[in-house]
Amino acid sequence: WLGSRYSSHVTDEDFDCGGVPPLTTDLAIVISASMVLSSWGGFWSYQETTQRVASSSRDLTDCCEMIHLDHAWTIWSCADALMASLLFLGLLGGRVAVTLLTLEAMEHREHARWGFILLSMLPFAVSAGILAIASFWQVRTSHAMTLIINEWSGTLLRGQSSAWQLKGAWRLISGLFRKTSRTFQYCYAALCATIVLVAFTAINDARRDLLVPSLPNLAVALLLPGVLVILASTTTACRRLPSLVSLVEPTDAKQETEFMELTLFLSFSECGFFLWDTSVTVGLVQKFLYFTLAVAGTMGFQSGAFRLK
Repeated sequence: WLGSRYSSHVTDEDFDCGGVPPLTTDLAIVISASMVLSSWGGFWSYQETTQRVASSSRDLTDCCEMIHLDHAWTIWSCADALMASLLFLGLLGGRVAVTLLTLEAMEHREHARWGFILLSMLPFAVSAGILAIASFWQVRTSHAMTLIINEWSGTLLRGQSSAWQLKGAWRLISGLFRKTSRTFQYCYAALCATIVLVAFTAINDARRDLLVPSLPNLAVALLLPGVLVILASTTTACRRLPSLVSLVEPTDAKQETEFMELTLFLSFSECGFFLWDTSVTVGLVQKFLYFTLAVAGTMGFQSGAFRLK
């Protein structure tokens, strides 16, 4: 709001340092990276927070090893790390390309201060790297949870355990997921705030005709919803389990009663990923994205930043 309020009184010449004018979305990315770092360690309770993160990660690892999923999780984690690295390099390459294109369109390109230009891209590189690592860890956690759910479902369909054993195993899984949610909910909220901050600060950049230089920052905000959806899909998978239990064919009346009780138990046990006391589902993430896009778009058109021409 402050940027939009005072941007009409400031011209790009006031920012001219021999390079691309400063972007409001750069500030949003830096603030978001600071919030992510705070969610992982914090400034006042660093030791307590890091111990909680390490304990939750260790519990997930132990659970995967106990049910012989550690190899599958390692392969999936390597694929996630490769994807995060490629996206990060793509963002850096896009930022360099956009900067060069912007300088090409500017006058007096021969007077550009390349040292300052490279230094101005450093906050984006560091912040994008922090967000990439945080996103990788969120996706890695979600994939571990998905593997655990799939293994429980496979045990059910193969008939290797009784309903009582499945219920006991699900109690342990539910408690593990709750602990994981309490650990990673702050980082998840920081990623949501990143989308909001970039969406609203992009309005100010658009008013200053700097929408093209801010495209790498917008790309970061466009990639984060995929991370939110992947983690929210674990909750959706948990909610589909009662219907899966109903597909199991019981052998006698006693087993049918046990499976009916198991279905009710799964229906009443809230399991998945939680943001504080709110169950995060794919539908909830979609509503959040729709609302953010609608408000940012409305403000952009009303302020004249976006024009249908």
